[in-house]
Amino acid sequence: MGDSPVQHHAADENADAILRRRVAELTDASEADVLVGRACPRCGSSRHGRPWARVPGRGDEVSVSLSRAGPHLVTAVTTEGAVGVDIESVAAVDAGWDPGLVLHPDEAGLDAGPAQRAALWCGKEARTERLRTACQQSPWSRSDLGAPGGALLTAPSPGASTLLS
Repeated sequence: MGDSPVQHHAADENADAILRRRVAELTDASEADVLVGRACPRCGSSRHGRPWARVPGRGDEVSVSLSRAGPHLVTAVTTEGAVGVDIESVAAVDAGWDPGLVLHPDEAGLDAGPAQRAALWCGKEARTERLRTACQQSPWSRSDLGAPGGALLTAPSPGASTLLS
């Protein structure tokens, strides 16, 4: 995808290896120098939680995000500030859709069909990742997140929705 912060991969690929490679490419560092891991904001575990990446000796922050759905893995890597990404199965989001849980009153009617529902869900998930509030607060209130943002990206296959925030 060239210079895009977002890349699609197969879900069975090693996410840490992908993040390490992408950070090394972005920062002109050696892959061996790139450290990656997870940090759970709730329990402090390094076995799950928000992904992170560091290049020792560099002053600038590298922001990373990843998401999986079905056969898809999507990664986002940038030095341009915080980033969040989400990918979801349109059918899975539609099957569990509860507008009372997901929508802010100002968003009434924006969920006209399955693709719109998946885009709304992905947008909220991606923004909570970007804001680093995932797993810490309810991400569904528009007032908590500010105005909708992000760029809807071409999905890797029909039936998937990806949003970068």
